[in-house]
Amino acid sequence: MQSKIMAAENVGRSRCVFAVIPVFAGMMIASVSVAQQTDPPLVPPRQGPAHTFSGYQTPAECAAGAVTDERMYWRDRFVDTVSVALPNRLLQPSTIASIKQCLSKFSMERLKPRELFGFAQAHLAARGYEEAGRAFALVAIAAAKEPPERRAWTLYNIVDVYLSAAPPRVQDAQAYLSKLDSLGVSASPERARGYAELAKVARYWDSTTLQMKAATAAVKAAREIPLDRLREYSAMGRSNPGFAYYELAWARARQNDPDGAVEMLELGTNTLGPLTKRGEAAGITTIELPRFLALGKPAPAVPADWRFIPSDHPEVEPKPGKPSIVVLARSGYFEHYAVLQRLLAKFTPQGVGATYSTETRGYVGNKIALPDSEAVYIRDYYFQKRKIPMVISIGRTDFEVRSDGAYDRKADTESPYEKINQMNGRQPVFLIDKKGILRIVADLTVENEPMLSNMLTELLAEP
Repeated sequence: MQSKIMAAENVGRSRCVFAVIPVFAGMMIASVSVAQQTDPPLVPPRQGPAHTFSGYQTPAECAAGAVTDERMYWRDRFVDTVSVALPNRLLQPSTIASIKQCLSKFSMERLKPRELFGFAQAHLAARGYEEAGRAFALVAIAAAKEPPERRAWTLYNIVDVYLSAAPPRVQDAQAYLSKLDSLGVSASPERARGYAELAKVARYWDSTTLQMKAATAAVKAAREIPLDRLREYSAMGRSNPGFAYYELAWARARQNDPDGAVEMLELGTNTLGPLTKRGEAAGITTIELPRFLALGKPAPAVPADWRFIPSDHPEVEPKPGKPSIVVLARSGYFEHYAVLQRLLAKFTPQGVGATYSTETRGYVGNKIALPDSEAVYIRDYYFQKRKIPMVISIGRTDFEVRSDGAYDRKADTESPYEKINQMNGRQPVFLIDKKGILRIVADLTVENEPMLSNMLTELLAEP
């Protein structure tokens, strides 16, 4: 499996990342990457201020400005991009040409170290890997004169930029992680976060060997963080060491070790929770725990006061002795439909059952609706508008009048799948094996699609 992630160096598939990375003296540099399997047709860049580059003062603007135009161009052209930034697609050639034109204004030898970050990011976006490597080498040389903790922060940001590239530059990131390892305990927070980022990339690519190795290294580094620095870093979202425990929990769950996954999340919670008054440091481990606690146990029944089977796709009905998926309805996240359509087209002909679980709300739009009428509306919405060939299972939500006269959901009527998900994530999908055991709960996203596809293949092959 490890060869998969290494192969990503030479193929055009990756993830979408848009993050702000603090480097050197408070400088903020935007890291933007967009990737796809194959280059789209050449589209001439739009004319206007965004492509004159006359006002650009730093190389970081070359990547950020051109990629903004890229995102605007592709917006709404694909189902995946209705509500989120364009995932898993390479920049179109015209955008790369724009970045190169912008970079022609800057000479690497005349840039300050903090400006070299943006210079390298822009070259990564334009696939100028050698130039990016030279720029980062100069940054590392300059950082070598800094105190160990400051040097570690610089090296971590180099790792993060490489892993945010499209495609991720895994071997380059690992080279700078080795430099971080050489700094020992003084770099433990940055090592923990860097290896957690590497484990996440491996998780998206479903490279289980690298995922386990990186996640284990992340937790090892997290446990070396001195208490005073642990308090400091635990309050920072991107540097929260809780992500190290979370990634190792994921690696164990992927290898069908649910007990080991829960053990790791509980270790993270117990280690980090007492550091702040309300336990913010352990946020990721406590939020995700209900999902992992349900793994390895019989999947609950899907609420089905109304159940509709598409007449043109009867094969999607779950069958005894076959794997199945359950998708929990979520409003406002439409990009998952394209991923769902691809998974259904590939696996339902092989016998994988598919159920879309939702519930009545008591209204349609801004109008009160009777339960039967709302159920028919929900059926037509998914079958006709969204073209989802799945069993539509609808639970009835019962309400009661509170003391203040308002209506509220009756106690204990929440779907068991809602209880597992705990309002976490964007669009949850539950994979269930042939024996009816819940094997994984994940967000139904482009990034997770390789893992979901591989897992369904494995579940079909199990006895």
